[in-house]
Amino acid sequence: MSKTMTEIYYIEDDETIAMAVKEYLSQKGYAVSVFGTLESGKKALERHVPSIALIDWNMPDGEGNSFCRWIRSRWNGLPVIFLTVRADTRDIISGFEYGADDYVTSPLSWKCCIPAFARCCAGQEMRQASIFPAALLQWIKTKRQYFAVKKKLPSARQNTGFCSF
Repeated sequence: MSKTMTEIYYIEDDETIAMAVKEYLSQKGYAVSVFGTLESGKKALERHVPSIALIDWNMPDGEGNSFCRWIRSRWNGLPVIFLTVRADTRDIISGFEYGADDYVTSPLSWKCCIPAFARCCAGQEMRQASIFPAALLQWIKTKRQYFAVKKKLPSARQNTGFCSF
């Protein structure tokens, strides 16, 4: 992990799950802020953009997929990870179609979260690097690699698969 603490906004309405995830990630050196509604998550994002957004799908005031689309319309470079019990293939595909960088299902192995964060942060750094202007990079989801002007680049965001236990 880098010298600066990675900030995570976790949008989760189940307080028990939220506090367990927050405690675990805090022990791993992440700074986690929990928001119990999509609306409170939106307000927080409008004030400050964290390093990563973790989103539950089922929220009392809407669905995480529409929240993910809202994030993508404003901060395309912000890594978004679904952390949800919705493990149906259609939901997973929909999550990626709405712009998620990763999708981790519950009940989950905590070990699945850390590599997902690392991949997302590395991908964010690559997208923001001045030597790789966004116009030259194309993310090919089916191949999980970046391509730039006919030159294949190693992907920092390679998905190693879904974690579902």
